Amino acid sequence: MGKSVSIVVPSYQGENRLPLLLQALENQQTDCDWEVIVVLDGSTDGSEAILAEWAEKIPLKYSARKQNLGRSATLNEGFKLATKDVLVRCDDDLVPDSKYIQIYSQTITENPKTGAVGLPNNVFKNTKYSKVYGEPVDKRYAREAYASNQEDRWHYWGGNCGVSREAFQEVGEYDTNFREYGWEDVDWGYRLSKLGYGIALVPGLEVPHNAASTTTATRCERARWSGSASVRFEKKHGVVKVEPQKTLWNTLVKILSRIAGKELGRFVDLLLWIVPARVGLRLADMTIQASHRRGVSDARSSLLSK
Repeated sequence: MGKSVSIVVPSYQGENRLPLLLQALENQQTDCDWEVIVVLDGSTDGSEAILAEWAEKIPLKYSARKQNLGRSATLNEGFKLATKDVLVRCDDDLVPDSKYIQIYSQTITENPKTGAVGLPNNVFKNTKYSKVYGEPVDKRYAREAYASNQEDRWHYWGGNCGVSREAFQEVGEYDTNFREYGWEDVDWGYRLSKLGYGIALVPGLEVPHNAASTTTATRCERARWSGSASVRFEKKHGVVKVEPQKTLWNTLVKILSRIAGKELGRFVDLLLWIVPARVGLRLADMTIQASHRRGVSDARSSLLSK
């Protein structure tokens, strides 16, 4: 029998997502002791009623905070409530298979100085964006992740990851300064790596993930937020970001970043219907990269003005 496992789930307005996750957890096949902790971050939908019902079916406890404080604070509250030996973060839009808990337990029991990551298998709505950009880029992301060097794998710390309780205590809580979208997870993985822990990308922990970005416009908006958060990360850790090489592609991305964002993404979504798929992929890719760069530029400008 492996070590016991706590599954910590941060959730906001998740009434349509939580039942799928909780049903998947009810179907677990494992010989280890486990529990689920769900923290609602100021949700105003029917999530709490759903959790009350499921608490009678599986080892579940939950906290329903009235105020929205962001994902980092929500995760920290969940991990404080966790009582088991292996601590797993599992976002509420994941649907694990029946061996999920068992694999986490075995992986960390056998490798206590390692953090485990399961990459997301994004499930897209049937849109032009998903066919032209979402699915091809997902496959590229997975190839690059598994081919990455150990020292770079902190980049992949995300919404499906686990460590020993001792490792979590050594690294400490998620940084609540990452209040907006993104990088609270990468920041935690970076800190774990810097303490000498390995990071394993475990194929058996890959899970279906109901992708939130279903259009170029949505993806551009998130890329811009992510770019802004990355500047906070750089400033915190003194990481000097290497400027992109001066290629035609990067020059065009830089120029486009002046106007990149959700509105430009909407225009590209229209173009996807009339241009060849290969051209559409490049257009979406460039626009999303430009949106990220705009977020970086805006955040740096804001810091300089203070």
